[in-house]
Amino acid sequence: MIAARVKGCFDTVTKLKTHNPEVLCEFLEQFPSFLKQAKIHLPVDRNPDKIPHDALFEALMSPEAPEELVVLLILTHKLGNETGWKEVEFEARQRAVTLPADLGSLQYVDRAMKVWTAAQPRHPDLLEESFARARIYKRSSFTYYPMSRNLLSSFRVPDTPLLKELEEELNSHFNVDAGTKVLMYDFDAEIWFLIRHPGIAKWQGVYEKGEAKKKVSVSTSVHFGLSA
Repeated sequence: MIAARVKGCFDTVTKLKTHNPEVLCEFLEQFPSFLKQAKIHLPVDRNPDKIPHDALFEALMSPEAPEELVVLLILTHKLGNETGWKEVEFEARQRAVTLPADLGSLQYVDRAMKVWTAAQPRHPDLLEESFARARIYKRSSFTYYPMSRNLLSSFRVPDTPLLKELEEELNSHFNVDAGTKVLMYDFDAEIWFLIRHPGIAKWQGVYEKGEAKKKVSVSTSVHFGLSA
């Protein structure tokens, strides 16, 4: 499933080659263990003809590719448009991350990669926060569970330690060691929380009207919000 998700970003070696070589190399160099394990050596001079695109493509398709890298590749792909780029810019400003000066000549997906690289190691979740914010206002269907009584006056914005404690409790609930992420967005009249499930979505066999079909069985994120 991981390979299939990455393939949505780089479904051919040719597509991988469309990335700016300097941006791609700097991004991948944030994962030295992955490069070492895959025996991939990136050129110091960033010459695109020296980048082992074929070997890199195979390594990214491999089940051994680290999930953190896989998720980041998916996020750069999904944020690789004008709308996504606005969210990346906004998130960078919120965190006082200085945007690189040479972004204008890059395609949006490379801009997202470059900004994430520039924000390391202090902001590893910059792209995840950007994507989550974009999803909050994206058209979607959801199940709404109204509260039985108004408790808004008792609500206090949780601090970082409390969010971390919640993540640990959710890890226990999901029966995983780590990986649950709780992201908070404080808007003018609303406060939204996104909970990212640590598991990878899996295809499960189901029967519908006597026919065998496949469906994704694990939801990777949940939103809930409070309105003033």
